[in-house]
Amino acid sequence: MRDNETRFDQHEDGNPSQEVYNLRLNYLKSIGLTFDPFEAGVAELEMNHVVPISPVRDGETLSLNHPTFLAYLTTPPVPKSLNEPLLIALRRPEPTFIFSPPGGGKTSSRLALEARCRREPDGTLVVRFTPSRDIPPQSNHDIWTVTGNLLARDLAIDLFIQIMEQFPTEDKWPSEKQLILLAEQIKQGGRNLEKLVRWLLQDSQDGIPSTNLFGLAEHWIRVNRFAIQQVNPSAKRKVWLEKALVVAQTLSIPTADGKTAWENGLIAAKAWGFNRVLLLIDEIDTSRRNPIDLMALVTPFLRAQPIFSQQDVHLKVFLPEDLRKPIEQYLSHMQLSPSPLLLSLTWDMNALRRLLHNRFRAAHSRRDGLNDLAADDFPQALDDLLLEMASGSPRRLLNLIHELITVHLELNPSNPLSPIYYDEFKMAISRLGLTDIDPLGSSPSGSFYRRNKHQQKQIAHHYQRLSSSRHT
Repeated sequence: MRDNETRFDQHEDGNPSQEVYNLRLNYLKSIGLTFDPFEAGVAELEMNHVVPISPVRDGETLSLNHPTFLAYLTTPPVPKSLNEPLLIALRRPEPTFIFSPPGGGKTSSRLALEARCRREPDGTLVVRFTPSRDIPPQSNHDIWTVTGNLLARDLAIDLFIQIMEQFPTEDKWPSEKQLILLAEQIKQGGRNLEKLVRWLLQDSQDGIPSTNLFGLAEHWIRVNRFAIQQVNPSAKRKVWLEKALVVAQTLSIPTADGKTAWENGLIAAKAWGFNRVLLLIDEIDTSRRNPIDLMALVTPFLRAQPIFSQQDVHLKVFLPEDLRKPIEQYLSHMQLSPSPLLLSLTWDMNALRRLLHNRFRAAHSRRDGLNDLAADDFPQALDDLLLEMASGSPRRLLNLIHELITVHLELNPSNPLSPIYYDEFKMAISRLGLTDIDPLGSSPSGSFYRRNKHQQKQIAHHYQRLSSSRHT
């Protein structure tokens, strides 16, 4: 750290200065990258935070919010218990629980599954739900009373977007019933969904700039969803969407109980051609880290699984590895049919190397690593060191590369193309608190996810008793 105690890449308010930002982008451009593929190590942030270094490529002007995160996604290796690709297994209509430590690919796998279902429609509606901080971690609460209206709101948002993406615009006209049900769902989706509809109508009237890669879909971010393909304006769609909005504006704010609101959403989905639902539950550990609290958030969904199964709704739950044993214990008493699939995501060196290569390809670069940028004082190849220090974590790999570039530019602002020295690498891992990582694969000693076996048994025992009492 410099004497003034302000990071080279930050103002005192924590934001990067324009000078530093330009230096970084120019450096990346000089080593053959058109994007910064290491800027965000968290999938959800990366989804909406990818900016081209230059808005012009091959003579075509690109939108400055060009999200290439779909190109970034590298699914983890196929778990040993599977004999088919991960996304095919996750797409099956059966309850599935996916486990990994933080940064182990849960959210990126969920995003890849969601994108696959939306780009290759087969009558499946994908609903993304993230339990908020407002939901009490109480395993005995009724899911419909506490969570039902939140589930119904997210179903309404995802249904609207996937109708916009998949419903034919020129050769088919929605029925009166479909439009009324759509209007009800627009109202159920809340104020932000109504605002989204108005934006779509405005753009349908004014036209879409040629620099926009996704057409109307660029507005999905307004309801915290991502664009996966272009949705062009349509005169016919504009007419029936206006009708649905007019009806929605005549409706009162929904007052139905959570279970009824959810069921109404399923009725609307079937009317629009969606015969089944994949309910993707993710990011439960972003605001809480206590395993018992996390398990308490999940338990109501487990108890509701028989109801979901009758509705042709299939849970896809992405969870921290610590919860695998408690989940197994709980499910063993439920005797569900079909039996849930439990998968643990793991990343070996080869998988991390593929991820690194994909990052460079996403940035339109021909390079496949950073070895050529390293000085001669490294004890082994720079790429190998990065992969070892990542210790099986994609997020840690991306954060480490990002920090290494930051350190290098901090120490060499006037000569950024000088080699990266081993001391710079050691400074980067020190800043990230990775100095106590064993390159052979263990996690940092202070990590929440390295709990001792006694603690794991306590958690499992707690939920074994709880599940026994629920199902006897």
